[in-house]
Amino acid sequence: MHSDFLENCPVFFNERPNAIRFHTRIIELIQQTVETLLIKPDLSLEKFKINRATNSICKSHNQKGRNYMKYILILAMIAPMISGQAYTQTEQKGQSEKTKQMEKITPKGYTTFKVSDNVTMYKVTFNKKGRGQEAEGRREFCFVSSARDRRELGFKSPTKISDLVDCNWCGSEAQTILLPSALCLLPSAFFTNQYKMNVAGHLFIPKNLDQSKKHSAIIVGHPMGAVKEQSANVYAANMAERGFVTLSVDLSFWGESEGEPRNVVAPDIYSEDFSAAVDFLSTRPFVDKNRIGIIGVCGSGSFVISAAKIDPRMKAIATVSMYDMGAASRNALNHSLTLEQRKKIQEEAAKQRYVEFTDGETKYTGGTVHKLDENTDPIQREFYDFYRTPRGEYTPKGGSPELTTHPTLSSNVKFMNFYPFNDIETISPRPMLFITGDKAHSREFSEDAYKRAAKPKELYIVPNAGHVDLYDRVELIPFDKLTSFFTEHLK
Repeated sequence: MHSDFLENCPVFFNERPNAIRFHTRIIELIQQTVETLLIKPDLSLEKFKINRATNSICKSHNQKGRNYMKYILILAMIAPMISGQAYTQTEQKGQSEKTKQMEKITPKGYTTFKVSDNVTMYKVTFNKKGRGQEAEGRREFCFVSSARDRRELGFKSPTKISDLVDCNWCGSEAQTILLPSALCLLPSAFFTNQYKMNVAGHLFIPKNLDQSKKHSAIIVGHPMGAVKEQSANVYAANMAERGFVTLSVDLSFWGESEGEPRNVVAPDIYSEDFSAAVDFLSTRPFVDKNRIGIIGVCGSGSFVISAAKIDPRMKAIATVSMYDMGAASRNALNHSLTLEQRKKIQEEAAKQRYVEFTDGETKYTGGTVHKLDENTDPIQREFYDFYRTPRGEYTPKGGSPELTTHPTLSSNVKFMNFYPFNDIETISPRPMLFITGDKAHSREFSEDAYKRAAKPKELYIVPNAGHVDLYDRVELIPFDKLTSFFTEHLK
């Protein structure tokens, strides 16, 4: 490459010492891969000077006449492999730094219950400034290029990244090494799903946990229409007190996670969020990626089953007060919805799509009522006692109390195409635990799932417990049963 370029090639690393090691590893990978192709360019590490004060790497050899285009073509071929391997190496080497970047928080303001003093709570979230803005902790480096750069191979110095390529999440002042492809690696404390949507969560770590060792971990999903602060944090905090690393998450379109419009129903994306949570936990230095379990409360019970069917990294699956959101939407409780009624709902949702397509008002449906009267049915009263009282009421920042729990009308019918229990038997031999109350109106869903699942499986009935009781009534929630289940199966 042109020596005058490489002698002035500062690389943006967010001012982190480990970034130098990171880039050194890239050079090693380039050399190893090119040598495999029996081409031995002069890229030895001793030919580079590392200036830690400026975080720059400059090539100092004086060899002239190197075949520049040959290098460009080689790097173009190997760039995807380099990026994947380099990302893995950086994740392993820089985990402690990234863990420190997560915000340590107190339970007040983030939970509706008391969290044990033996548990430390962290906020796992994302930068909200948006695309192209400074996002601390989000990147280690970027490789970029543009058609102009490929034409003008001899430019003298790096320019702003915005002048090179439109690159998601990269700061406008970032400087790069030129490659003939656009790559952006974004290791960070928050995590994204495969749809590049940011997923927010709360990470709970026992205070006495030896973070130099690997531990089992559990992901917890909240009820449909709720957020992580409601019920999911109850389970995450209590299981952390029992020695597990736990992560409660906001499903996409809800809470602090990304997704527009808000309150959209997207069961496939919900299920993907749990796989993304496995991605995140698996790269924590104190988590054993082969010992990750999952708990789904209410609607999340069906989402975690859907996720576990195709994600074998979820080693043990538990559901509590599960709703099969597909069956509940198609048939209602006890199969009380007729086909004609179902079609009427579908027609109403289809008409609403026209309204929203022409920038009309978004309508919401379902969820929990905001007032009680003599006609309010017992199930709605049960939900009201949690979602509309200090017991469990929580409005996410930027949200409205009037919209909490209510999905959008036009998207809610997507549940009618959701069949989480189909092929549930394929989860075997991974164990499944279905917990429900003996008085729960949703008991039919846990029993149906248990009947369809293959061994090992267990249906655990909690005496004197209704559906919503198992959201937060810690005296009824069988934490000892959950502890023994995950202890046994996350060995």
